[in-house]
Amino acid sequence: MIEARKELRRAAFYLAIPPQWRDISDWPAVDPNTVSDLKKRARLIALTRAATAFLNHAPFREVKKLAGVSETQFFHLMARALGAQAGTDQICGTRAFVSNRVQAARERKAPAGKTSKFGGYTGLFKKLIKDRPEIFRRLTEFLNGKERPNTVTPHHIHAKFIEICKDEGLCASDYPLNTKSKGYQPLQGWYERVYQFENRRRHIEKQHGPAAAVAALYELGDGTSRTPPMPYTVWVIDEMKVDLEAVIELPMARWDVEFVALSQFQVLRCRSIGNVACNIAWHMCLRQQASGPDIIQLFRNAVLGQPAVDCVEPTIQYEKGAGFPQNTFEPLRYAVPILVYLDNALSHLFNPLQTLLQRLFGGRVLLGIPGRPKGRPDIESSIGHLVRALIHQLPGTTGTGPQDSVRERAAIPVGKRVQIGLLEQALDVYFANQNVMASSGAGYLDSFTRLARLVLTNKIKCNYLPEVRRKPHNFCEPLPVTVHCDLKDSRGNFVIYKKRRYASPWLKVQPGLGGKKLFAMVDYNDLRTVELVDQSFATFNVVTCEGSMANVPHDQRMLEIISKNRSDARYRSRPGDSALFGVLRHLAGRAKADSQAALEYAYIMRYLKRQLPPEAIQDQVLAVGAGDEYLEIDAVVVPDPLPLPPPLQVDGPPVSEKLYSNVPSFRPAANPAAAPEVPTAPVRRFVVPRRLG
Repeated sequence: MIEARKELRRAAFYLAIPPQWRDISDWPAVDPNTVSDLKKRARLIALTRAATAFLNHAPFREVKKLAGVSETQFFHLMARALGAQAGTDQICGTRAFVSNRVQAARERKAPAGKTSKFGGYTGLFKKLIKDRPEIFRRLTEFLNGKERPNTVTPHHIHAKFIEICKDEGLCASDYPLNTKSKGYQPLQGWYERVYQFENRRRHIEKQHGPAAAVAALYELGDGTSRTPPMPYTVWVIDEMKVDLEAVIELPMARWDVEFVALSQFQVLRCRSIGNVACNIAWHMCLRQQASGPDIIQLFRNAVLGQPAVDCVEPTIQYEKGAGFPQNTFEPLRYAVPILVYLDNALSHLFNPLQTLLQRLFGGRVLLGIPGRPKGRPDIESSIGHLVRALIHQLPGTTGTGPQDSVRERAAIPVGKRVQIGLLEQALDVYFANQNVMASSGAGYLDSFTRLARLVLTNKIKCNYLPEVRRKPHNFCEPLPVTVHCDLKDSRGNFVIYKKRRYASPWLKVQPGLGGKKLFAMVDYNDLRTVELVDQSFATFNVVTCEGSMANVPHDQRMLEIISKNRSDARYRSRPGDSALFGVLRHLAGRAKADSQAALEYAYIMRYLKRQLPPEAIQDQVLAVGAGDEYLEIDAVVVPDPLPLPPPLQVDGPPVSEKLYSNVPSFRPAANPAAAPEVPTAPVRRFVVPRRLG
C-alpha cells in the first residue's frame, strides 16, 4: 500500500514537469570536478544519478536508494532543481543538488521593530551610512565648506543632517525621522569618530583657526614616515634654482664675440626613491619658472632616455659605468612609475603632469604638503649636495642669498663667467656620476651596482609604457583643432596649430572633412610635424607645417619666444625677412641690457646648434649679401688644455722650465716674456638667413 502511494506521488510529480525538462541531459549541469568539498561532490553525484533514474521511470525504491535521502527531501530537491533561475528562462538544474548553492528567497515573517531613544552608532544608523552615502557626503561638504559657521555646535550639525535627509527623499516613516531623537546621538558619534578623523586638518582650521591647523599638522609628524616602495616604482620631481650668473656668447658685427649675462633659471630633476635612490633624468629649463612643456619633457627623458649634451670641455667626462638607468639598463627602458611625488611649489605643473600620466598609463601624481621639506629627504639632500659641491664652487655664483659671503668672493667680470654650455655639461656629468658613487640611499653601494643586482635577480617588477604610446608625439598636452575647408583656396584643407598652418597631401583632397574636430599631438622638440588623433586618441593623419617655418626645426619654447617678440621685431626687419631672423636680431640687440632677452636668445641659438647642421641651413640661403645681411654665429670653440702650473715653493728646488714653460718666474725678466702660442681650434660657423624657402 505504501509503495503504491509512493508510485502515485512519483507519477503525479512527473506529469507536472514541463516536457522540455523531462530529459536530464537538457538540464543546466554542474561539473563535479569544480566542487572542492568531497562530501558535497559525492552528494551531487548521488542526487544526479537518482534524478536520472527518476526521469527514466525507475522504481522509486531504487531512486531513494541512489539518492540517500528521504522521500520528502528528494521531492523538495527536485522541485528546487526545476525552479526558475532569477532573471532567466532556465531552471536551476543540478546546481540545486550542491549544498547551499541554490537557496529560497528570504521572506520576512514579522514587521521590523522601531529603535529605542538612543540607537547608538551601530544598527540602523550604520545601515543608513551604507544605503545613503550621499547624505554623509553632502554633510561632509557642508562641514568643510564656506557655509559652515566659524564654531559649529551639535545642534547645527543635527539640523543640517535633518535638512539633508528630507532633501534626499526620506519621509517621516523612514529612519532616522521615525525616531524621537532623529539620530542625534549616533550622528555625534559619527562626527567625532569618522569625520574628525578623516578631515582633521579642515576641522581644526574651521573650528580653531588656520594657525592651529598648521600646528596640529606639525604635531602629527615630520613627513618622513613612509612605507618603503618597490625599487624604481616611485619617483619624486623637484625644482632647483641655479645660483649662478652664467653667460652666453653674443656675436658682434666687427669683432669676435661679446659675453652677455643671463638671468637665473631653473633645473628640474627626477629621482627614484625607496631601496635604490638614483638620478633618472633632468631638464634645464632656461626660463625663470618651469612650465607644463618643461615637466613633460623631463618625464619624457625619464621614460624614453636622457639625451646627450654637447661636449664643451673634453676633460669633463663620465666615470666608468656612469649614466642614467633608462639608458644603461635595458629592462628599465620604457619603465613607468606607479606614483610621482611633486613638490608643492610646483603645483602649477600638477595638471599637465597628472593629465599626461592618466592618458599614458594611469599613473598618479601626489603633491607634497606645503612647508614640509622633510617629506622629500632624498631629493632635498641631493640638491643641497649639488649646490655645495658644484654650483657654489663656480665663479660668479650668487650663493644662497644677498647676504651670503660666497657672492662677494665669487664676483668676477662678465667675460670670465661660466658659459651656459659648459654649465650644462657639468650638470649632466654630475648627475650621471652620482649614480656610480656610494650612497646611503643604496645601502652604501653605488646606485647602479644595487640596480644591476636587482635586475639580474629579477627583483624589480616594473610597469612598462605600452608600445603604441612610446612615440615622442604622445608626450604632450593634446590641443583641439578643426579641419578648415575653403573651396575657393587651391591649397586644400588644413588645420591651424599655434597660429601655423598644417596639412598633408591626403588631407588637402578631402573636402568632406571640413569642420571635423580632432586633437593635435606634437613632439615638443620638433613642431614641423603634428599627429592628428580622434576622440579615442587613434591616429587620424600626420600633417606637416607650411609656410616660412616649414624648413626650420623649431620646438615649443622657440615658437613661444618667436610669437612673443615678433611684433617688436617687425619694426627692425625688412620686407620679406623671415620671422626667425627678425626675432634673433631683436633679441641680440636687447640681450646686452635685458638678461631675460639674453636667456631667450641663448635658448634659440643652443637649439639651432643641436638640431640644425650647417649644411642644411646653407641650402636654404636665398640671398646673402655683406655687412648686416646675416647673423654670423660662432660654434663652441674648444682650445687645447694647457698644463696646470704646480704649487710654487720659495724654499724648495727650482721649478723645471722644461716641464712648465707657462709658469712665470719669481724674478722680473729683462724683456717681457712672449705669451705661449695656443693653436687656434677650427671654428664651425653657420648663418641664419633672412629668407627661408
